[in-house]
Amino acid sequence: MPQILTATLKSAFPAAPATSLPPHESLAPLLHLLDADSAAKIAKFRLLEDAQRCCLGRLMTRYLLSSKLNLPWSSHKFAQTPAGRPYAVPTSPTDTTVETRLTHERARPQIHRDLPLTFDFNLSHDSAYVVLAYSKTHKVGVDVMRVKIPWEGETVNDFVDSLEDQLSLLERRWLKTAASPEVKLRRVFALWTLKEAYTKALGLGMGFDFAKISFRFPHPDSWDGLEATNDGVSLSGWKFGVLSLHEAGEEHLVGWAVQTDQYESVNIAPVEMDDILKDAETSLQSMK
Repeated sequence: MPQILTATLKSAFPAAPATSLPPHESLAPLLHLLDADSAAKIAKFRLLEDAQRCCLGRLMTRYLLSSKLNLPWSSHKFAQTPAGRPYAVPTSPTDTTVETRLTHERARPQIHRDLPLTFDFNLSHDSAYVVLAYSKTHKVGVDVMRVKIPWEGETVNDFVDSLEDQLSLLERRWLKTAASPEVKLRRVFALWTLKEAYTKALGLGMGFDFAKISFRFPHPDSWDGLEATNDGVSLSGWKFGVLSLHEAGEEHLVGWAVQTDQYESVNIAPVEMDDILKDAETSLQSMK
């Protein structure tokens, strides 16, 4: 069964007094838990929330690999496929199986020698949320987006029109039947997160033509029972879904995709920073 871990910036990073320090310096107490490459990436962000989202995502991924697969915190770091999909690699470059496994399944983030070949994970963050999907048996993709027009002064119709070339004819018709601008906005974000989740599960980059992927919702007021096609061919070997999260009065939609022929439900669970830090301390102490 696929799982989705969720965390919010507000819960992970309680409000602190304003400071003129660079964002990464306010996160310094946590950076020793990450590999040097992750810490360097976090240091490049100019906005605190961007640095926090990156930091929390890296911490959550280490927590996942440690708590679910007993992979020590200090044993791995992260790299990216050419399309930008993260995967775990050993901290030490002595694992001769890495290149073989990367060549065998280039888009799969499970090439650390101690990760099962069938294990997969995928990370997404937007606004208040960071979400991490994983499966021990199937490819998985996830995407989270706040249900809000990203640009001030733009109408829902203007926003939807700007995405029209990435939507199928069926999807455009479905959006036109929305009873209100609010419903239309939720629908377009549901479609977008699903398209992102599917392409992320495949390990594809930004150049993929989203209009080739089409989703159909049989029930007008529900995300249940959705059907999908790619270039007109049914995606019968995949399951999809949309979840709703709320934080500070704002809705976020989470689209997920799992490559499986069987019906799959998704378990969603919140993760607190205290849980992450306790797991890290236990893991690091055991390595001494």
